[in-house]
Amino acid sequence: MKNEFRVYNAGNIETHNCKGIGIPTYTTAEIAVFESGLSSQDEGCLLKEGSGNLKIWTGASFEDVGGGGGASAIPVTFAGLQALISASGLVAGQSYLIEDYETKHKIDNLDILNDNGSVEPLYCFAISGNKIAGQVFSSIHSSDFIIFDVTNDTCEDTLATPRTGKIVRRIDTVKNISTFWDFRKVQVDRSGTLFLSIPTDAFSICVGICTILGVTYNDLKLGSGNSNQKIGDESHSNTIGNSSYSNTIGEYSTGNTIGNNSAQNAIGNSSSSNVIEGESRSNAIGNSSSSNVIEGSNNSNVIGDYSYSNTIGNGSYSNTIGDNSNTNAIGRDSNSNAIGNSNNSNVIGDYSYSNTIGDNSYSNTIGDNSYSNTIGDNSYSNTIGDNSYSNTIGDNSNTNAIPSSKSNIKLILPISGMTTFADNGVVYDKKSPDGNIWGSTISNAGVITNVVLT
Repeated sequence: MKNEFRVYNAGNIETHNCKGIGIPTYTTAEIAVFESGLSSQDEGCLLKEGSGNLKIWTGASFEDVGGGGGASAIPVTFAGLQALISASGLVAGQSYLIEDYETKHKIDNLDILNDNGSVEPLYCFAISGNKIAGQVFSSIHSSDFIIFDVTNDTCEDTLATPRTGKIVRRIDTVKNISTFWDFRKVQVDRSGTLFLSIPTDAFSICVGICTILGVTYNDLKLGSGNSNQKIGDESHSNTIGNSSYSNTIGEYSTGNTIGNNSAQNAIGNSSSSNVIEGESRSNAIGNSSSSNVIEGSNNSNVIGDYSYSNTIGNGSYSNTIGDNSNTNAIGRDSNSNAIGNSNNSNVIGDYSYSNTIGDNSYSNTIGDNSYSNTIGDNSYSNTIGDNSYSNTIGDNSNTNAIPSSKSNIKLILPISGMTTFADNGVVYDKKSPDGNIWGSTISNAGVITNVVLT
């Protein structure tokens, strides 16, 4: 049975989803045009005539559905429906109510049957004497779009337990939940405790192995009000808090947490013990990273791959800590700061923005309330104080200090007319002709070191 059929109208070909959510309404003339373009493969398509009559495509023409369900439907058991199909005893266009349908299945990883006796009568529609339409309607959940397989009458357990057909697609058109199984009834292994596998319902702690749609988890916890979460295969002991959506935890990842009211955050593959706290959006922690913390109310921050024990403070956004970086910190209410790749133990303080610490650098500090400062690549143990802006300590620099409340100071090479200095340890407060501060030691390798400004 096709999901689409072609509608020929005024020489144009239009694609129409004959099994879409809801049932479209057309005029009698339009339906006549549709009939000229449909084939027997499109049987089961449902639509409404302008007067409100429900019509079904039987493979040759659109026929009125007998009553469209409700009081005019003929009640049958599933076994009775099978007998009518086998004997070609259905009435084309007539609706039938399967009174005894219930979802019944083997629970993954266990040879245990989910057979709780919860009946959900379904309305179905006959296409011909021996066929029903794939789309059926629930007598309990009237807004659900359901595709039903009447031939799937045997469970997956070793006893091959009979069942009354199978729901193979279900969409809640109110909450926009869509799955290729009966999310309202399907159950999965939780080491002896069963829970619904609907993505938006609350999962309690999954102690032991869980299998959801063929993906295996251990010790999984999803809070209430979740939707569209993605957790990779072979992941263990991860938690996503309440009222969160569209977050991702990758494969082979363990002990990670995404807090309450969080959305579109991602923790990569093979990562462990990372935390993205609540009220956070669009943050990312890379692959093979561990023990990193992005504190609450943060947006669009990134901690790279192979990084560990880094921290980005509360209320911060658009900050970056690069790959292979460890034990770096960006303070609270800070934005657009960058700590490069292969960096260790660098700090950018609170309420700071647009500061940069280059690659392969360690133990550098840019203070609180500072902005637009730069410490270059391959640099270590440099300090730019609080309340400072637009200062620069160049590449290959170490153990230099720019005090608090300074601006527009540059410790960079080359310095015009200067090549070497021998006065190690001397404090300078001078500028070269090109306006740059010179250092107390400038080696031929181009290193600025031990400059302490007054």
